[in-house]
Amino acid sequence: MSSNTDEKFMSWTGLAAQAWDPSGGDEPQRDFPFIKALLEKNGGVSLDVGCGTGRLLLRYLAAGLEVEGLDSSADMLAICREKAAAQGLTPVLYQQSMHKLDVSHQYGTIYVPCGTFVLLVDREQAWEALRRMYDHLEPGGTLLLTTFSPFDKGEPLSDHPRGGSGEWEALWDDPLPDG
Repeated sequence: MSSNTDEKFMSWTGLAAQAWDPSGGDEPQRDFPFIKALLEKNGGVSLDVGCGTGRLLLRYLAAGLEVEGLDSSADMLAICREKAAAQGLTPVLYQQSMHKLDVSHQYGTIYVPCGTFVLLVDREQAWEALRRMYDHLEPGGTLLLTTFSPFDKGEPLSDHPRGGSGEWEALWDDPLPDG
């Protein structure tokens, strides 16, 4: 968590940023083609909110799409810049919290991948983030938020959600044999 009491969100710095980067992997994940198709359809400049170390952003730039990135973590953005430079890419990156989004232009598409929106744990900050993202969309633009829902045990990307009856249950926990 951030040490600033005014900021109620997760902050990925130092070792957390370094540990996060390999978790993105070197292969596109299941959200990659869906978001890529949306970016291609909408055209223009897009914004990756919570771009982190560039898991999606750098792949889209390499594919010739116009995507800028926003993240609250200077450490994550530094890793993103290093990876971009190694690929000959120069991304436009903003160090801002999503609920403080303030850039000088609008986007055809704003996407918040990997459940990043749920890192805002304060309701007012969440509403402010949504308002600011809406204000930064071009008329007719698209805002895409991904969230997490319960999945089959051991399968976070399963097509078969757990709790189909709408009941809440714990995720990714395994009781020991003795209960």
